[in-house]
Amino acid sequence: MGHRVILSSEVVDQIIFAMENQEESFLFHMEKLEVVPAAGFETEDEGESLSEKLVSIPRWSSADGFRLMEKFVSSLNNPMYREELSRALAGGKGVFRRFKDILKNHGPLEKLWYSFKEHEMRQTVRDWFHRNEEARDLASLGPEPEETGELVLSDFPLEVQTLPEPVEEELVEYCFQRLFPESEELLFRSFVEECMLVLENGDEVVMVSAAAPDGGRAGFALMAGFNAEEGFVFRLPLLFVDPRFRGLGLAKLLIEQVREEAAAREAAGLLLDVPGNGAVLLPFLEEAGFSTVRRSCFVNLRLQ
Repeated sequence: MGHRVILSSEVVDQIIFAMENQEESFLFHMEKLEVVPAAGFETEDEGESLSEKLVSIPRWSSADGFRLMEKFVSSLNNPMYREELSRALAGGKGVFRRFKDILKNHGPLEKLWYSFKEHEMRQTVRDWFHRNEEARDLASLGPEPEETGELVLSDFPLEVQTLPEPVEEELVEYCFQRLFPESEELLFRSFVEECMLVLENGDEVVMVSAAAPDGGRAGFALMAGFNAEEGFVFRLPLLFVDPRFRGLGLAKLLIEQVREEAAAREAAGLLLDVPGNGAVLLPFLEEAGFSTVRRSCFVNLRLQ
């Protein structure tokens, strides 16, 4: 897996501003991470076609804004607010003004709307950026060979290494964004922070990685070791497989290797965090001797 870019909050804000600007058109430079005016840009840049670097800003029209307001109203549990805003949306001409006027009359509701809108638009930008980033990655690979054959697990050699330096938070963010592309922002941040807390406090951090045929990483597992009264315990807070190689059994291969490494280090136990979308692994884990010790549930109280 090559180096992945995480957009800063400032850049995301610039993209959102450009999306909502109905008077001008903008493009986004995927290498410089800049929003640029669509009018007047040069066709060549440092000898390379800008068409390979510039992408259109996510489309955002009044219809998109209306659909976002409908989604917000449907998310409300308060029947009074929901009914009042529903009437405003059904009123025809002037719907945006009526909607904003109602929000101004209800301070907490207005704050809830802006929080909801910010989250939804940031998610839209994040998904758009990831789609364009992945499209550029695929284009850089060039055409596939005529005779590829089926990939088998032997095509993904494993490597085990004890990490001398702390794990970069950007790497963890990148993985969780792809593991939970539709997750709430609050939930996404909690996943990242919990994972980083485990990795930063471990007495030893080990990475088990599977090399991809193109030379990058097809997937990897990070585990941190802790001294406990009963013995040394490893916790695996992050298991990631590149979307291109999912469904081949790589997750199971990595887990098996993680278990072997933990046993080789005479660990007393291994705790594996299974995300909600990783339930498909549970039968395999049970066969391997794992048992479920906890479940996590989440509710966004700001949207209640």
